[in-house]
Amino acid sequence: MTASPLTAGLAPEAESETPPLPEGVTVTLWVRATTPEADEEADEQQTRLRERVTALAEAGVETTVHECPDHVTDPGTMVETAALQAFDHYRAVAGRLGVRLDPFFRCWTNPDGSRTVVYPPACLAIEREGTLTGLYPCEIDGERFTVEDALDAIETGEVENLR
Repeated sequence: MTASPLTAGLAPEAESETPPLPEGVTVTLWVRATTPEADEEADEQQTRLRERVTALAEAGVETTVHECPDHVTDPGTMVETAALQAFDHYRAVAGRLGVRLDPFFRCWTNPDGSRTVVYPPACLAIEREGTLTGLYPCEIDGERFTVEDALDAIETGEVENLR
């Protein structure tokens, strides 16, 4: 059996067709449509993340990948509106739980009263039956968690960091 990007590096006995996620868990990956010019590392990271999320989908996990512009300002296009709604949801849940989203996400009010949000190059959300139970990147109790941390945690079933 060939290791997929999801199971690459695991001992053969640790490989499985379906990651150990609870029933009803969905994975949503947000990536910026463009990364800063000459940022080859960010481009490579996005490619690796997309491959790993694709491997999850192939293993039977419900996944969605969204692209959003570098800066999202309201009012905007349908894509921008969806990105803003997701950010508002993430910020509300994180705020209730004392989880920090900055400096990963940036948000400000413009002089005309509109709002602009800058997503990190990649963001991964975990939901169980419609409830946000994992969000990456973020900071919890002074410890920073990356999108790569989330994908590694999926392999152990410990991905839900917002409880």
